[in-house]
Amino acid sequence: MSLHHFPDVILLLIFAALVTLIYYYNGPSQMIGPSVGKDVLANYFAGVSGTLLVFNVSSRVKHVPVYIKRISRNTLFIIFFHWCCLCFVRKQFFFEQYAWINILLGIIYSMIILCVNYLAIKKLEESWPLILGKIKK
Repeated sequence: MSLHHFPDVILLLIFAALVTLIYYYNGPSQMIGPSVGKDVLANYFAGVSGTLLVFNVSSRVKHVPVYIKRISRNTLFIIFFHWCCLCFVRKQFFFEQYAWINILLGIIYSMIILCVNYLAIKKLEESWPLILGKIKK
């Protein structure tokens, strides 16, 4: 990494630290709750900082693989479809007394749901693209 990227690295660290510190002291925000922690303004500030962090990181990506492009173009479908998958997972698998198992299972389930979403999107693009808002070419 060259020296001219140094200010960008500092910005990344600042945004990451802001998000982490705000959510640590303010408490997490929950869409299902709904909850914004102790202070709604701190929650919004953390959201903006996190968004700027993601923009900064994603602007550095030079080559985007095809599967990432496919997933990125169909996020509305993923927002809908992952809830269907989560309803099943939440009712079947939850170990209240073991937080570390829940974290591990959450990561595994996320990867499985992402793969299922990807396969569903691929099949829908081939068979029924109109469901995804696309016209077959």
